[in-house]
Amino acid sequence: MLIAKNVCYTYPKTGRGIFPPGASLTAEAGKLTLLVGESGSGKSTLLACLAGVLVSQSGEISIDRRIVATKAVPGWTPTRMLVLQNSALFEKLPIWQNVALAWGWPSVKLRARAVNHLTVLGLGELADQLPSQISLGQRQRAAIASAAACDPQVLLADEPTGALDAGNSDRVIGLLRQVASQGRIVIIASHDERLIKVADETVTL
Repeated sequence: MLIAKNVCYTYPKTGRGIFPPGASLTAEAGKLTLLVGESGSGKSTLLACLAGVLVSQSGEISIDRRIVATKAVPGWTPTRMLVLQNSALFEKLPIWQNVALAWGWPSVKLRARAVNHLTVLGLGELADQLPSQISLGQRQRAAIASAAACDPQVLLADEPTGALDAGNSDRVIGLLRQVASQGRIVIIASHDERLIKVADETVTL
């Protein structure tokens, strides 16, 4: 279980972020937890804090009753993966190598395993393409495949279906559900009504 209590973060110079009293949520392993809220409500910021990409300026984040790294407490750092809206990938590596990095140096011996992960999301035939050679929606699916391959304890995804059609959205939702079913914590920020219908828990910011 992941618990966030009164998490606050303000971006320097912009004045944007999550303000006191902060954002709170509880996310259980095995369930899809969905973050919803208006644009600018802090969904992406909260995901970044939960992932450890940003260090919350106040509040507390714990996983399985253990405090994770904060500004005040270095603490414990479980495996957390954040899939960004811009589907960050290594641009000079083909898609299969982006996935295979989860298991070490992406040698040819790992290609078949990586292709299997990509095939689940309908990307098997694009395994040798560079990120710049595929569409935005395909990049997003590749980023999700890369994150899932890392077998993280916590998987966080920012608008994972935002650039996808209905069929590919269903594939992504199926993969996220599969990750959760393995005893993982899955938290998604989205405006997608299809996710709202299938989420186990919904948190509004």
